[in-house]
Formats: sequence, structure tokens, C-alpha cells
Amino acid sequence: MCSSTGTPFARAEFIQLHESPRQGILERGFRPLRRPRAFSGREHTGNAQRRVEIRLRFEIVRRRLAQKRAQVAGFRYFNVYGPHEAHKGRMASVMWHFFHQFRAEGHVKLFEGTGGIANGEQRRDFVSVDDVVRVNLDFLEHPERSGIFNVGSGRAETYNAVATSVVNAVRAADGKPGAPLDALVREGAIRYIPFPPALVGKYQTFTQADLTKLRASGYQAPTIPLDEGVRRYVEWLMARERA
Repeated sequence: MCSSTGTPFARAEFIQLHESPRQGILERGFRPLRRPRAFSGREHTGNAQRRVEIRLRFEIVRRRLAQKRAQVAGFRYFNVYGPHEAHKGRMASVMWHFFHQFRAEGHVKLFEGTGGIANGEQRRDFVSVDDVVRVNLDFLEHPERSGIFNVGSGRAETYNAVATSVVNAVRAADGKPGAPLDALVREGAIRYIPFPPALVGKYQTFTQADLTKLRASGYQAPTIPLDEGVRRYVEWLMARERA
């Protein structure tokens, strides 16, 4: 490998990135495959199947290069949010969708609860793209680190919390005071819609990245709190609106 100037690199890194699957693999903590095996295609379908294949192939590459000097690192992203994601369309983060929904309609819509979970209390691990970038750059600076690592905030946040953060960040940018969740619900700024019957029993209600292995590798930087990350992102989105 050579740099853009033609200077040979002293080493070569292989860093593989992909989003954490929503089904088929335990999201709360990745466990390496004990023995790479053939993928039958019968266990998972669609995106989940492709992610399992990626995981398997990367595990095989990592094992084959175990005795090599090259860095081999794989990152499993959880729910990433932040600037420059509009091209993802419907797959953009809920922060992006909530922001545009609130600006267009004056309210944010969340699913009602199901299976004993209260309205809007489904939880996800949301991680700022700034944290994702920091992890990548840190590994590039530490070629001795190899393995497969979860990259998330390490916290499970409710959709209620995300919606409240988005609405209050927009209000603050407009010079208006924020409000707690119950007040936003009473005002109609946050509304609940029926849970889609087609998703009952299929919708994942909890994800949280296990960062034990990432921390053990030497990466110790704290992740950005939800309110702060959402505020930064909303300010960026509103600046783009004014530009």
C-alpha cells in the first residue's frame, strides 16, 4: 500500500465497518464465532442474512491473519446519528426523521407501547457519528489493536427521550423554553400512534452495546450524552436550513 504521494506505508490496516443487525445476532454483546462454519442461508433472511455472512467472512479473515503483523479490526455500529445522513432516506436516524417531522408538522409521532412496554419506551443504543469517528481515528493511531468491537454509546435510550431532546433542541434554537415529556405530550408536540400489527412480535424493543471489549482494548474516551449529541445535530440541521 502507498500513500497519495507514492510513499509506501510501513504497515497496512484492515478495518471493516458495518451496522449492528436488528435480528438474528445478539446486539447487547458480540461473541466471536468459536468455529467458522459454512453459512446455510436458512437461518436468517434479507439484511440480517447479509450481516451474518459479513460477520462470518470477517471472522475467517481475522483468524487467517492472526499471525500477521497487519492490523485487523472490525466495528459493529449501533444506531448512528449525525450530520450528512440525508442520503439514507428512510434508513436515516430517528433524530433526522423527528427533526424534519417536527419542523413540518409541529409534532413528533412515536409508536404506542406493546408487550408490556409503555408508549414510546422502546429503547435503542444511539451513538453520535462524532464518537464513531473518534473510535476509528484512535484505532488508526494504535495498530497493535485488532479484533471485532461494538461501537455504541453503551446506553439504552428511550424513543421518548430522543423525541424530547429533538423538540427541546429545536425550541431552544428558536429562542423558546424547553419542556419535560409529560408537558410535550399534553401540548401535542409528542403524539403516539397505534403500533403496526405487522410488527408485533418482530420489533426489537431493546438494544445496548456491550463496550467491555472496546474499553479493554485501551479506548477510554467517554461517549457523548444523548441530549448533547442531539442538540449539536439539531443546531447543524437548522444551520443548513438557514444557509
